[in-house]
Amino acid sequence: MFEVQNKRNRLHYAVKKIDKSKLTVKEKEFLRDEIQIVSLLNHTHVVESKEIYNNPRWMWIVMEKVRGGELFSYL
Repeated sequence: MFEVQNKRNRLHYAVKKIDKSKLTVKEKEFLRDEIQIVSLLNHTHVVESKEIYNNPRWMWIVMEKVRGGELFSYL
């Protein structure tokens, strides 16, 4: 996961970069399902997916940038 900035509007986004060549068939199915579910959700407590880019090896998921650290560190 890394942070990027849109050059036009100067907004910051989080990008998840996934190496699809290292995923099992089951993980690819899970990823596909996760993307479908997140793209349907519109809620203040769920990170919004902005764009998804693909090539044969990599997938980049652009999401809204959320401040405050990793959720799992609070659990």
